[in-house]
Amino acid sequence: MITDNYLFKTKELVKNRFKIYLMNKNDNNRKFGIFMRNAIVLYFLINTVGLIILSNQRNKNRAMNSELTYKNLSLTSQLSQRDTCMEMEFKNNGCTLSGELLVYDINGDKKSIRELINQTNTIIVRFFEFNCLSCYYNYIVVLQKFSKDFMNHKIIVLTDYKKSTELKYFIRDTKLPYNVYYKSELNLHTPCESLEQPYCFWVDSNLIINNSFILTNKGASLFERYIEILTLKH
Repeated sequence: MITDNYLFKTKELVKNRFKIYLMNKNDNNRKFGIFMRNAIVLYFLINTVGLIILSNQRNKNRAMNSELTYKNLSLTSQLSQRDTCMEMEFKNNGCTLSGELLVYDINGDKKSIRELINQTNTIIVRFFEFNCLSCYYNYIVVLQKFSKDFMNHKIIVLTDYKKSTELKYFIRDTKLPYNVYYKSELNLHTPCESLEQPYCFWVDSNLIINNSFILTNKGASLFERYIEILTLKH
């Protein structure tokens, strides 16, 4: 590896040889003069190449350090985000849904939450109007993948779109094989609503919320495990 110390020693060696050359420049030793001239040229070549290699090594080290720093910050950010989500999930569990809350299906028919659940344990998936669906694509894939496992469970998707046409686009883009409902400015009045991130939970026949899970930009593998446990548990 080319280092500053190596370049310094090379430079000093050539300097000493050059001094000898100056001391003997009046001699008739032509071969010695040619040798020293070549040594000086070689020094400049080594010095130039060495500086280029050293510069590349430094840039590579900086890039590696920057990448490591970015990964550490990214991991710290993800852990912090997960901690916040877990706190909200705990707060969400044990809350009671309002059975009188009204939502609409794709045809514009109105139904209450109580009618939708109808004394049946239900998994509810909540999406917000301004959620970036591409950001949560991996979660949608998980929901699609487990659709057969959900055959023995009632699944409903709640959104806060303003128009049925927007709901149609949502159904078309997500291809979720579940009943989807909407209501403009829908608010379930749960702690998780404040984050405006997609989340899902289990609600029993008494409208009590349990097993809440908030979807983040990363963590689809964790969500898949969550779904596996949920289907086995209930």
